[in-house]
Amino acid sequence: MCIGVCDEAGDNAYGISPYNCRLSSLSRRADGTIEANTCPPTVHAECTFTKALTADGDCLKGRANGATIEITVDSDAGSVSIRICGRGVMTEPVEAISGLPAGVRLRPWVRLFDVPDRVTISGFWWAT
Repeated sequence: MCIGVCDEAGDNAYGISPYNCRLSSLSRRADGTIEANTCPPTVHAECTFTKALTADGDCLKGRANGATIEITVDSDAGSVSIRICGRGVMTEPVEAISGLPAGVRLRPWVRLFDVPDRVTISGFWWAT
């Protein structure tokens, strides 16, 4: 699974995989096809992406049940920070994405891979 954010149109998504605690992306092209881990679109070309969000080996592989992935979006600064808390892993917030256009509107996004995968999204709101 991946847990993160997508743009308001849902065309570009960025998220962390608890399995390896690395940032990945998905993009929907104009023809409707989905591509993984491609170069960001032109509107995000100036962004900086932090690929590895924890130290090597410090991931949730096999122990993600009950973990919390905390995502903070600062639209004014154009940044997304991610903090991981769960079963032996506790990180400080890491700026995963910076350089997004000021005022960017992002929404929660999750990609599930396996039938038993489950996610609860809470505490989300649009700030005005």
